[in-house]
Amino acid sequence: MLTSALQERLDVRKLATQEACFEGGSDLASLNRFKQALVNDSGKVDYRIKFYLNESYRPRVEGELKGNVQLACQRCMQPMPWQVNASFDVAIVLSEEQLKHVPKEEEAITAEDGEIVILELMEDELLLALPIVQYHPENGCNVQLEWGKNEVEPVVEKTAKDNPFKILETLK
Repeated sequence: MLTSALQERLDVRKLATQEACFEGGSDLASLNRFKQALVNDSGKVDYRIKFYLNESYRPRVEGELKGNVQLACQRCMQPMPWQVNASFDVAIVLSEEQLKHVPKEEEAITAEDGEIVILELMEDELLLALPIVQYHPENGCNVQLEWGKNEVEPVVEKTAKDNPFKILETLK
């Protein structure tokens, strides 16, 4: 098991053959696309990533990502803590032609020149793990959530209007 920092580009065939496993943490500041969805980029995401060959001897990568981040509450726009958890198991193909032969129920990525940028895959999975819309619990926001609760609506008494067709009753 390797606990060193992840390199920029990784040779997937070599790592899958060796069944390499990486564990560690990545600063949120180094995840450029992911940090744009956050209130701030302080903190880190812990990862466990394993490369292996499946029964068809195709390279695959599986991983787990966990971290605590600060998202903007969509109700009050204030920071709120969120624990992000993502897991993935992805087939790695070397060309677009090989991609056509991957079963539809499996997720796959293309590795140009047999290498992938693992931080890009991590960012993709983290972005997919974020909620579409996030809120504090209902009593956790400092904004007025309901209007008119204490206001009393004036009661308007209905008065009988004169019916202009009432005169027609006398014609019978």
